[in-house]
Amino acid sequence: MAQIKVTKTSPQKLETAGLGEAPGCFYENGLKYTYSVALITNKGASFWLSGSGNTEAKVVDVAGYGAAQITLIGTEGVNCSVAVDVAEGQQLNFMYSPVTEKGDSQEQLCSKVNKAAALAVETLKTLK
Repeated sequence: MAQIKVTKTSPQKLETAGLGEAPGCFYENGLKYTYSVALITNKGASFWLSGSGNTEAKVVDVAGYGAAQITLIGTEGVNCSVAVDVAEGQQLNFMYSPVTEKGDSQEQLCSKVNKAAALAVETLKTLK
């Protein structure tokens, strides 16, 4: 939490576009920005690469794991997500959303969510 400068977390069910509710956590830094992470057990990260819906995705690497970086079509600076393949047909889905801390480019938003995802994956590796 310190590395991504979040001060509060709360476990909750999170709705992930087209994939239903999933267990997850919501992290925030006051009203500046939020991160969320959800464990999706019914679809892997490749789900996002199909090109359907109002998102576009590209393949990225997160701490040695295959992942799909996801953005909303036609938006800039709203949010960025990354779905990390952690097991067959399963993903950790991360999202970064600025609340009042606006002005970052789409590339900067995606860099922040990819960093948080990498930190989480690195932590998971130590728990085996």
